[in-house]
Amino acid sequence: MAQHSRKCPKNFSCYVRGKLLGSGAFANVYACRKSDDEEQIFAVKAIDLQAMKLSGRGERELHKLQREASILKRVKTHSGVVQFVDSLEHEDWWLFILEYVPGGNLLQLINKRRGSEPLREHEVLCIFRQLVEGLQHLHNEAVIHRDLKLENVLVVQEGSSKKEFKVKITDFGLSKEVGDGMSTACSTVGSAKYVAPEVLASGTHDFKADLFSLGILLFVLLGSRFPFDGNSQAAKETQASIDAELLRLKVSESARSVLLGLLRIKAEERLTLENLIQHEWLVSTPATPTPKAKRRKLQALASVQESASASSVAPAACVAASGSEESLLRQPARSSEPRIIVSAAPGSPIAEALAVAAIPAVAATPIRPVIAPQNRRRSWVDCTPEESENQFVVQQEKLQAMIAKGFDSTMAEFALNSADWNVATAILMLEG
Repeated sequence: MAQHSRKCPKNFSCYVRGKLLGSGAFANVYACRKSDDEEQIFAVKAIDLQAMKLSGRGERELHKLQREASILKRVKTHSGVVQFVDSLEHEDWWLFILEYVPGGNLLQLINKRRGSEPLREHEVLCIFRQLVEGLQHLHNEAVIHRDLKLENVLVVQEGSSKKEFKVKITDFGLSKEVGDGMSTACSTVGSAKYVAPEVLASGTHDFKADLFSLGILLFVLLGSRFPFDGNSQAAKETQASIDAELLRLKVSESARSVLLGLLRIKAEERLTLENLIQHEWLVSTPATPTPKAKRRKLQALASVQESASASSVAPAACVAASGSEESLLRQPARSSEPRIIVSAAPGSPIAEALAVAAIPAVAATPIRPVIAPQNRRRSWVDCTPEESENQFVVQQEKLQAMIAKGFDSTMAEFALNSADWNVATAILMLEG
């Protein structure tokens, strides 16, 4: 998608525009903050109403914009969906103020890791679980996303040996509300490589269209490529050719089973979200290296729970009778679990482990997330509005130069981003 050339005003309502984060046909996304608060950073999606009207698709695009605004305002807050903050009109701009997610998107992440450290299956599983939960939330809110793809999944936190990935679904520009009083989802929309077969065939579709797109997204995360090497759309293939492609992918059988269940040409044969959530791959424990301290805690908890289930006496009595205090001293329970004080030395590993074992599991109550204040980010401090404008012009010139050489605009932009906007390096990446 070509970069939009006109910039929104530096100041709008109570906000101040900052660094350019992304771009589209009629919109750019910038960092922004409130004029009286330098600490908390937001993202603003600035839609150019003037360019929209001049395009000849003004009414259609405005209708889509109004639909997006309605969805953003109505959908309840969820940890797996980018949080809506505010919307406003300023001069000939429509502005959505959203949660700021600093880590880029999944496509940028895969491009960055390609050839050096591709995503491992347990990392993909962590990401996929969150996407399933976020998608389930949207479907429960009667919203079909209709444009699930790597670019529309933002990375809140990149995973490592010490922390898990955290991601959020974003961009509701093609989404559709369905249900009583709503029109049927029948437009041919979506991104070519991800779109479901029924959307291409007739346009009429439902929530299952998102599940096909989710399957394509999962394939790319696991294989670092599109099915059929991206030379054709999976939605236009036969079921036999799709299945054969999935069998060639080097993944665990349980992960392959999810792909086989999602990438079905016939929508009625696809896994439902309810079945997907209960699938063995999603409920399995990721095979990640467990730190030694955590292993000791888990062993302590397992030991106490086993002792408690094997005896009818109270947990404290079980330990006292077993005489195994010494074996538990090196194994404190997980500090994140709820605890009570029991008959053991305060703060001792035994007291902690018994406390965890003695309390029944309580269903988690959803907590409405808030946008917490953040330290002033380098992305803002290192780039004043004036510097941002100059950088914008330079980057646009480089992108146009790449397009003039015959490169696809989207791939050129990603290559330039990955190459820190060095044109020569970007060309080598695309031609290599």
